[in-house]
This record gives sequence, structure tokens and C-alpha cells, in this order.
Amino acid sequence: MGYHSQIFLHFIWRKTSGSPILTDHMFGIMRENMRTRCEKLGMQFITVGGYVNHAHLLVRIRPDHLISHVIGQIKGSATREINKSGVNSKHFSWEKGYAVYSVCPYHVDRIIRYIKNQKKHHESNRLIQRYEKFD
Repeated sequence: MGYHSQIFLHFIWRKTSGSPILTDHMFGIMRENMRTRCEKLGMQFITVGGYVNHAHLLVRIRPDHLISHVIGQIKGSATREINKSGVNSKHFSWEKGYAVYSVCPYHVDRIIRYIKNQKKHHESNRLIQRYEKFD
């Protein structure tokens, strides 16, 4: 028997303090890389976005996925792709760790909008605080 599940996860993590700021170009590189990595891991990529110092990712996973493994694979792959692209003269890296939240299937569209509009939310200070606090 196969799986029938609706497990949506919203990941958030930051770049290291010495890494260059995240640009729209870098998010474009990450989007394609993360989409491919998610497919290889058997996950559904939904969206990625963020602001100058952090990234948000929304995915749908299967019940047999180990959260720490998949996010490690995704972050590692994105780091390698950004550094390989030559978009920065400085080495790029993520901080260790991440935040992860389960998302009700009925709220997926709201989280997609939140992730896609990160720049606007940060510039107008209209943030969902639990998603933006990294302590």
C-alpha cells in the first residue's frame, strides 16, 4: 500500500553572518536547485523565498521522511549550487539548525503568499513573529 498523507512543512533558516546577503538572483538559483533536490528525495517542492539574511521553504513530505535528513540535504545542495555559480566572490554558507512548522492543508495558500512576499513583509514590518524569531 502506498502513502496518502498531507504533511506540509514550513522551514526557515539563516545564512551565516559572514556570508553575502541573499539576492533575488540567489533565490532563483536556490529555487531550481531545491525543486530538483526535493524531487530526488521524493518530496513535493512548493515554494522558496526569504529576505537578505534568511530563507523560507514550503514542502510536502511523505510519512517516511526524516525531517533532519531532508533539510540537511536541501541546505547542503543549495549551498554548493550558490558557491558553484560564482554569483559571489565570498563563500556562502548557512547557519547550523533551522525552524520547522507543520502547516494545515487549509493554510498552505496563506503560507505560500507569506513566503513569496517576504521583502514586502519585512519592509512594511508586517511579519508573522513566530516565523521570524530565531532565538
